[in-house]
Parts: sequence; structure tokens; C-alpha cells
Amino acid sequence: MGHESSEILLAEDNSAIQVLLHEVFEDEGYTVTCCSSAAEAIETLQQHTPALVISDMHMEHIGAGLQLLRQLRQQARTASTPAIVYSADSLLLRTLKPQIEALNAVAVEKPFNIDGLVMLARSLIRLQEREAP
Repeated sequence: MGHESSEILLAEDNSAIQVLLHEVFEDEGYTVTCCSSAAEAIETLQQHTPALVISDMHMEHIGAGLQLLRQLRQQARTASTPAIVYSADSLLLRTLKPQIEALNAVAVEKPFNIDGLVMLARSLIRLQEREAP
């Protein structure tokens, strides 16, 4: 794969999780661009139009993932890009669920099943490709 439509933007400040997810998704044939903060991911979105955004909710601050989602939806180029956000804080995810869903994203609780995350990512990308003009 390796073309821009198969790029995943991964926003994760934990280097061990970032390396793991990078390897897993590259093994699946995706190009993965890694960012260590929501601010870095927002900057990266200026030059990239990924097929999917995957983000931790807790990075430089608790709502960093939500901030990234808002920016993603505000740009015409990425307004319909599928997104997955995750957190080990199940209370945070439940509290923010209405906002996450309003931003057309999927919330996943950590620890997550890697195979399940890959299947979710693949299905979101395929669905987006079918809906694209």
C-alpha cells in the first residue's frame, strides 16, 4: 500500500504504545505517521490527509484527543476522515461519549485488543473509501 489514502495518523505520547501501534499497522500495509501530542498532530494535518486518525485522549492535557478531533472536523479536507480515540480512563470516555460521537469518532477503552483495533481501523477506512465521491 503506502499511498496517501492508506496513511494513518497516530497521536500517542507513550512511546511504547506508539512503537507497538506503528509496527502493527505497518505490518498490515498502512503508512503510519506518528505524533507525540495533539498539537503536533494538528500541525501534521496541515500537510497530510490521512485515511484514518487514531489518538490517545490523554496527551499534553486530558482533553487533547478531543481537541484534535475538533480540529480534524473543522478542516474541509479532513472533515469526514474517520477517527478512533482511546483512553484507559473509562469514566472520561463515558463522560465525553456524546461529544466524541457528535464529532463522528469511535471511542475505545484501553487496554484494547490489538486485533480488534486493526479490524475497526480497516472497516472505518473501507467504509470511508466506499462513501468517497
